Amino acid sequence: MARKLTSLVAALIVSVAGHGATAQQIGVVASLDPNMRATAPGQNAARDLGLGAGVVQDDEVATTATARGQLLFDDQTTLSVAPSSLIVLDRFVYDPAGGSGTMGIKLAQGALRFVGGATSEAQEA
Repeated sequence: MARKLTSLVAALIVSVAGHGATAQQIGVVASLDPNMRATAPGQNAARDLGLGAGVVQDDEVATTATARGQLLFDDQTTLSVAPSSLIVLDRFVYDPAGGSGTMGIKLAQGALRFVGGATSEAQEA
């Protein structure tokens, strides 16, 4: 019995260690026309973003020449992404209890529109 329990515990440890930590969601896709894609940190393949799909810190979000979309972050910041754009969600730290945080976005290509939420209210532009 003890040997079976030891084997089970060892299998669980290997299983958990093999999965690694998942990145915390910082926002969602609020609208899109017709699609957007994102590449997660450390990944080579992009994933299609559907309505309501989550985005995480360090995601690279891209639109094609005929696509556009809008992201809604946890602090109610909205980011509208124009066609032919590439952005990187560099930093997002938000404390909902205190209503404060920081945000950093890199525009690598294209255009965007930023409407600040709680994290931008206490920061200078």
